[in-house]
Amino acid sequence: MNLKKYNSTLQRLELGSKLLLNALEKTHKAEYKSFQLDVSGDNCAKSFYQHHGMKVLTESRIIPLEQKRAHSHYRMKKNSLKKMIQSKCNKLRYLICFFIIFSCLASVFAYAEDKAINHFYFVQITDTHLGDKNHLKKAKKAVKQINRLPMDIQFVVHTGDITMDKLEDKKIIRDSLKVLNKLNAPVHYVPGNNDIIPARLESTTRAYIDNFGPLISMAEYQGVVCIFVYTEPLRKSFSINGYDPLEQTEKLLKESNGKPVILFHHAPCVSDFYKNTFHEKWDEKNKEKWTKLINSYNVKAVIAGHFHRDEYHWLGNVPLYVAPPMSGYFDRQPAYRIYEYTNGKIGYRTQYIE
Repeated sequence: MNLKKYNSTLQRLELGSKLLLNALEKTHKAEYKSFQLDVSGDNCAKSFYQHHGMKVLTESRIIPLEQKRAHSHYRMKKNSLKKMIQSKCNKLRYLICFFIIFSCLASVFAYAEDKAINHFYFVQITDTHLGDKNHLKKAKKAVKQINRLPMDIQFVVHTGDITMDKLEDKKIIRDSLKVLNKLNAPVHYVPGNNDIIPARLESTTRAYIDNFGPLISMAEYQGVVCIFVYTEPLRKSFSINGYDPLEQTEKLLKESNGKPVILFHHAPCVSDFYKNTFHEKWDEKNKEKWTKLINSYNVKAVIAGHFHRDEYHWLGNVPLYVAPPMSGYFDRQPAYRIYEYTNGKIGYRTQYIE
């Protein structure tokens, strides 16, 4: 490129710069790619502007120096305003993003909390005293009613006195299991004072274990640990070789690893009350040890039978539920209970058998 052509190009570029300022003044637009300029036919300058995305006009005009300076000041103010607006917009964007994220997280946590609701049903039967009177017939009716319940029953627990001192009678045991095994839900058993008899301790203990299972056991339903424990040695102050109710109960409580626990046994540790008089209760030291033990872990409830009545007590901070019997002793109407567990709270409905 010769000197003459070079100078001509510079002049055209200067003219283009002036027209750029003029376009900015007229249109108040901030981005130069939207401006339209005239390069008066100079191909070199024309290529320069087109390369930068500018459009070409057929007319041009020269902007006076004073106007150019004024517009430069205007452009500085405009840029400052633009930066301020951009800053406010960015803050607004951040706030909107934070609100959206917070709303999403709140929804997720609410959904997780809703899904975390621990809810299920189970049934308690107690004091069937099978082998005496017409109790087997009543048990059959109860089994049919329980199997027809509309709830999803997770398990059934029998809290003792399965028979009336007839645990060693093979026919009675066979007939009893034939009925109880028809329950659709899993069944757990706890021996009562009329199952394992201290006067025949070895034979009745063996008969119970052979037909109904261990003296203490554990199962888990919906994240809740259920412990089924034989506690008569604590109430009557006798011992079974190799079996310590407090020690073995605490072992299973430790194995629960902080999960909610429901304890099932036969005779409550509180005093029995009938005929306007308080009657037998556990040895006081054993009662204190038992109460201290269950309050040292995440025990939600203790569920028992034996009294042949509906009762409700507190063992420290742990509720004690006592259910009515399925037998007809003491002119009681046979019954069973449906329990509803919801996040550590337990309610029940007592159902009577005609």
